[in-house]
Amino acid sequence: MSDTISSPTADPVPRRSFWRRTGSALLGLAFIVCGAFAILVPMLSTLAMTFTVGIALVAAGIAQIGQAFSRSWGGLFLHVLLGLLYIGAGIIFFRSPLSGALVLTAMLAWLLIVQGIGEIVMAFTIKRRTGWLWLVVSGVLSTLLGFWLLFWSPSAGLFVPGIVLGMALLVEGCAFLVIGTRAGPQEPPGPATAASAT
Repeated sequence: MSDTISSPTADPVPRRSFWRRTGSALLGLAFIVCGAFAILVPMLSTLAMTFTVGIALVAAGIAQIGQAFSRSWGGLFLHVLLGLLYIGAGIIFFRSPLSGALVLTAMLAWLLIVQGIGEIVMAFTIKRRTGWLWLVVSGVLSTLLGFWLLFWSPSAGLFVPGIVLGMALLVEGCAFLVIGTRAGPQEPPGPATAASAT
């Protein structure tokens, strides 16, 4: 009697877990392939990123203007002006993708500079902890790389954003692949399974 109760309820959970892990592994493989392509063809991926940013800016501008007219916000003119600036920046990214790539590189450079300075300051606030010198080294390298991108190698804007995108996709793809291929946690026995054991 107990054997007939345990069989219908034991299967669905492992099956759902298998499909979730398989989906994560396939998504990870897709990210890894896209990341490798972005690194191998950095200029093409940089242009694709520039067009994507342009689309996002135009969409943000339209949404900003729509929100300004649909709600009783204060400063209607300011919100409409901000939306028009977004749309104008998106159109510039479309019309001159190479200039857009240089803008993205400049933004990345400033991000590295700010991050590097922040890491150096943080390192000196935790001097008593082990490994704080590594944080200083990381901060100095990030700052130097930011200044190099900003002042000494403006032409790097044609391929640096694509390489950064590819590396991000590779890291994320590896994470999803590990999540999908590792063994799932052991499911606790349900009441029907416990009943069948007795």
